[in-house]
Amino acid sequence: MPQEQNYDVIIVGAGAAGLYAALNLEKEAKVLLLSKKELALSNSSLAQGGVASVVYRENDDPELHFQDTLIAGKHQNNPDAVRVLVNEGPQDVLNIQRLGVDFDLAGDGRIQMTLEAGHSRHRIAHHKDSTGKEIVDKLLYRVKRLANVTILENALLFSLTKTENGFYAGVQHQGEAFYAGASYVLLATGGIGRIYQPPIPLLLPATALCLHMSWELKSSI
Repeated sequence: MPQEQNYDVIIVGAGAAGLYAALNLEKEAKVLLLSKKELALSNSSLAQGGVASVVYRENDDPELHFQDTLIAGKHQNNPDAVRVLVNEGPQDVLNIQRLGVDFDLAGDGRIQMTLEAGHSRHRIAHHKDSTGKEIVDKLLYRVKRLANVTILENALLFSLTKTENGFYAGVQHQGEAFYAGASYVLLATGGIGRIYQPPIPLLLPATALCLHMSWELKSSI
């Protein structure tokens, strides 16, 4: 159980999104990072494919990536979210490369882009056949060295309450419950496959905690 019970930010989830968020917060911010399982064990780390982004525009364009994504999602996507994905994604790919992610390179030294289903152009940055593990391992290496981030493994968020100045989080860790306050809470909890009947077979739980907590708080989903 951590000594500090008040934080600027609580990040729920230690996959690629949660780790990257921790690295992008101000270094003066006190951060609590919660991982439901062991740190190296997440659906992010099990992802084999790659990251889709239009890093190079010689034969590609973010608008084409936008249209490909809408088609793949049968136009059920949130267009605003897709715009963020296609416009901000290229810089984020370059950012995590600078953080140490070893993407496969082409002969000219640039990131090698491959083709995957649903994409009309070669725009998938990858590391062999274990891109997710490479990303998580390198981001985790960086996060562990941040003095302002407290990391808890095998820690489950079981309640989240809105307060006048932020949030009050209930966490179960090593068989004990504790509560922590924070000005902000980032829910980076991953997928929703386990909420369906029959559940989508996954190696790790994808229990839609983000949707559940958002519904409890009566916030937009």
